[in-house]
Amino acid sequence: MLETERSGAIVEVGPDGGKGAGPPVAPPFLSIVAPVHNEAAVVRELVERCAAAARRCAVSFEVVIVDDASTDDTASLLASLAADPCVRTCRLPANVGQFRATQVGLRDVRGQSVIVLDGDLQDPPEAIPRLVAALSTGPRHVLAVQAVKDSRDDPLPMMIGQRLFHWMQHVLSGVAVARGAGSYCIMRRSVVRRVAMADLAHANLAAVLAVVVHALGGEVATISYAKGARYDRRGRVGWMGLAAEAVESLAVTGALSRLLGGGAILLGLGGLVLGGSMAMRAALLAAAVLTAGAALGSRRRARRAVAAGLAVGDADG
Repeated sequence: MLETERSGAIVEVGPDGGKGAGPPVAPPFLSIVAPVHNEAAVVRELVERCAAAARRCAVSFEVVIVDDASTDDTASLLASLAADPCVRTCRLPANVGQFRATQVGLRDVRGQSVIVLDGDLQDPPEAIPRLVAALSTGPRHVLAVQAVKDSRDDPLPMMIGQRLFHWMQHVLSGVAVARGAGSYCIMRRSVVRRVAMADLAHANLAAVLAVVVHALGGEVATISYAKGARYDRRGRVGWMGLAAEAVESLAVTGALSRLLGGGAILLGLGGLVLGGSMAMRAALLAAAVLTAGAALGSRRRARRAVAAGLAVGDADG
């Protein structure tokens, strides 16, 4: 394994990663990226099913697995799998979360079309040929295809939270984000480069993808699929992680600033119209000002976060 310095972190890259000596290898048409954390129970099956699905597309491909500092046997299993020339592995020295781990993989891919999916097999790799076909046969202005969940097997509280999040994203977002969209998607390389450089930590990939494609003047098409249950029925992210993902995703699409802006208007109207003591009215008006400031701050931070990615050129296609 080779060690490569990237963004101050040491990353281990598989032997065919293009960074060592030897004859040049033609880049594959398709790259499949999956971030994993403590998925030793399914990582071998993940790679095998991704490779089998890619072979059905009749294109050259690579499977890129990013190990987000797993503490189980994931690393040793990936080391054995990396002997396959179609498999490349990356091991991060510290846990950075799903979105940033995905970005590491996106910065290392070589394909002209890139698929991202979760590493726990809730996103079935068998949908890969449908994603490839949808992008390959679609018009050029379709820059990505999002796999949208038409059903899912999650605990009830998770289902309620997801429905609320997607409703707010759909109603308040400044860009079109398909309901039920998550990480499972395929992107053209021009989009991949920009998503990989976005300065975000916890965002949902679907939100960032929608913003980037909108900025490029393109569209995101969709296919539907059934999201399965986790093999161990235990989530890896946790409620705090999901909340952070929701807030950053709503911020990057503009939904959070609109939500806060609406709250500021209601508070301001309450301070002006409602009766009560002067102190109460002053408190409502002060809260309105603070909320409006938070809305503006959210919008500015979101713009800065994607600015670096949008500035990336198309030198790589």
